[in-house]
Amino acid sequence: MPSNKFKFDHKRLSEARGDLLQIEAAEMLGISKQLLNAYEKGIAKPTIEGLAEILEVYNLTFNDLVRPLSSKSSRRATLKARRKVELATASERQT
Repeated sequence: MPSNKFKFDHKRLSEARGDLLQIEAAEMLGISKQLLNAYEKGIAKPTIEGLAEILEVYNLTFNDLVRPLSSKSSRRATLKARRKVELATASERQT
């Protein structure tokens, strides 16, 4: 995810985990606890496929975790990324 185009809301990700332990959530997502911790602290950002998995597992929408920056080009980039996530989610459901 290009950080200059849109903002990944890592604080919301942490809130969305709720009462689940990081290790439990990481297992559900198919990633390491360390990587989930990095996402939640804003150190790392998930790939489009990773974001699609997070949205599916946490039952969130794209807009829950991704915020466009103020410029028109950033909004366009966010819309493109949203479409990629939708495609990745649809692909996973077919598998």
